[in-house]
Amino acid sequence: IAMLEAGVPCIPGYEGAAQDDETLNREAQRIGYPLMIKASAGGGGRGMRLVHESSELLAQIRTARSEAQNAFGSGELILERAVIQPRHVEIQ
Repeated sequence: IAMLEAGVPCIPGYEGAAQDDETLNREAQRIGYPLMIKASAGGGGRGMRLVHESSELLAQIRTARSEAQNAFGSGELILERAVIQPRHVEIQ
């Protein structure tokens, strides 16, 4: 969020408090596909799902939320546009 406020270009995403299916579906449509569902409290690939189209979204949300809850004690998710076959990504 600080990077967005500083004007740094970032991948479109959603990190909001509203976690209901309707909100996540609306935000996914805004972000566009493909997108990644990620556990906000997680890491190591747990609670992460790649979604190619809207018909997959709700099932993948449920799976990611369940994994996140079991692994990290929180089912909160974030959505990000997926970067497929990037040529170069560097963060320092």
